[in-house]
Amino acid sequence: MARLHPLSAAVSALRSGGQLALFALFAGTAFGGMGGGFDASALAFAPAAFLVGGALSLVRWYRFEYEVLPERLVVRSGVLSRQEREIPLRRIQNVDVRRSVLQRALGLATVSVETAGGGSTEATLDAVSADEADRLREDLGRRARAARDGRTGAADDAGTADATSATTTDTDAGAVGVDAPPRTARRCTSSRGDGSRRCVRCRSGRAP
Repeated sequence: MARLHPLSAAVSALRSGGQLALFALFAGTAFGGMGGGFDASALAFAPAAFLVGGALSLVRWYRFEYEVLPERLVVRSGVLSRQEREIPLRRIQNVDVRRSVLQRALGLATVSVETAGGGSTEATLDAVSADEADRLREDLGRRARAARDGRTGAADDAGTADATSATTTDTDAGAVGVDAPPRTARRCTSSRGDGSRRCVRCRSGRAP
């Protein structure tokens, strides 16, 4: 199993920690204002909130794993509850690689996997190295095409086998018709003294 790039964990930790610290600072200031003045103790919540947000992001990064198997893409994630998603390679329709300004500066990229008939992205890898993103796009695209072509080829082989079986059956039926016994003919002879004719069955193809 592979993990996302370590720099993505740092970026996510800074983003989540900063957002949570700003929220804690805003909440502390708001509650302090309700008491008639600025509460300096509200500033102490900001660093604690930053550490909590950063730690949660690191745990999410550590628990996120992905693996490309011969027939499917497996993505595992979740901090408290473990989730596993399996995407058949034959259903993959598009592999999109996007890079923001910050990701370009850090050499990172986000990979999105879209499937045929799906209304949204099935899996998002945010973020991997630029080289890994290019490798995944080529590898998943090649494997997806091979999986679809293999399925189509199997269907064609099955159709050819059915057609061959039908042809063999028709040929056998024709052979039976050729070997069918000949029709029975009648042979008439004059064997009575009064001149009347007596007919008997003949097993040959025609009357003598």
